[in-house]
Amino acid sequence: LYIAGGDGIRVLAADGSASLLATVPGTVGMVAWNGALYAASGTDGTTPDVFCSATNQGVIWKITTDGQSSVFARGFISPNFIVVTPWNTLLVADDCRKNTDIYEVDASGNTSVWNSTFASANGMVFDATFSNLFVATTFVTGSPLYEIAVTPDHTAGTATKIRNYQSGTTPDGVAMDQAGNLYVALNVAGLIHRVAPDGTDSPFAEGMTTPASLAFGNAPGFDPCSMYVTSLFGEDVYQVAVGTPGLPLVQ
Repeated sequence: LYIAGGDGIRVLAADGSASLLATVPGTVGMVAWNGALYAASGTDGTTPDVFCSATNQGVIWKITTDGQSSVFARGFISPNFIVVTPWNTLLVADDCRKNTDIYEVDASGNTSVWNSTFASANGMVFDATFSNLFVATTFVTGSPLYEIAVTPDHTAGTATKIRNYQSGTTPDGVAMDQAGNLYVALNVAGLIHRVAPDGTDSPFAEGMTTPASLAFGNAPGFDPCSMYVTSLFGEDVYQVAVGTPGLPLVQ
């Protein structure tokens, strides 16, 4: 399991031991794509990483399996969550309060705007058919959860608000299982909520310090029917039993 956080990318073995793969400044969300890791950061290493500062040089870093790192894409302030699309691009959320853009990065590192419907987008996950993208928002009133239709030409369609979460709970990472249940980390509240396919929302797991990113097990020794959960302000990684496998990730 690869984990971004702080100033490094770490490898977590199934026995819980961790080792440093690469030193990369200010890492947040990360995905595996085209044989490498891609991590969001608010700095390219030339300026301090200050959340949502206009002076940030926000980038996507590329980290190879041997620990080499380089800047892959630019054009952000405080990029946070990343998701790989089935049409071989990255979608990147920047959860600044006033930012209304979700960005798209192609395989050459070119950045464009994919959607501009709502502010403070954070966690994102596709459904099983890739016809809808679910997006959590963090720093706006009501902390809404949205569903964005994906058109046949891969552009963003209509965005529909599914529900609000209590302001101050700060929705963060999201994940989906093969039964169509959506999981939302409410990090300040210390909770993970589950949204059923019929839209019913209920608390699912508690007892964590600021749960942030959610990933289903996808390697020997990691349970495919559990989520592995990072902590925004803690140093622990939690295993949360779900009982259903997660949707396969596009890589």
